[in-house]
Amino acid sequence: MKGSISFRAMFLATALLFLLSACDATRGGLVSQDQKEILKERATAYWQHKINESFEKAYLYEDSFLRKKMSLTDYLQMGVGVKWLEVDIKDVVIDGKNARVKVWLRYISTMGNYVPKDGRKRTISDYWVFENNSWYHVIGARK
Repeated sequence: MKGSISFRAMFLATALLFLLSACDATRGGLVSQDQKEILKERATAYWQHKINESFEKAYLYEDSFLRKKMSLTDYLQMGVGVKWLEVDIKDVVIDGKNARVKVWLRYISTMGNYVPKDGRKRTISDYWVFENNSWYHVIGARK
């Protein structure tokens, strides 16, 4: 019938809307919820290694740029002065091959003056990059 929308066209339009509602549109294409969950799990594991003082394991989560410039020995020296106690991943925003993870942290600064009994609490933006088929932590924001 002329002027009417076919069932097939309606089905395809509905399927496309469903797909778009299940994903976030970014400059790099569509980001699935699965990719956000993968990054959230990886960020949680990274910070858990820091809590457990397994800095040599956390080093393996750092991006290739840092690992080329900084040896494991130098990296281990960066952890001096902070005792990580607790972490909670609050949000993950993926933009192509880059991501920002909002992280709530509880920690104790082992250097300095006054330290609250239950440690300091703060929320930070943590940066990640997708390379070699996985997400890697970036120290500081890199362009």
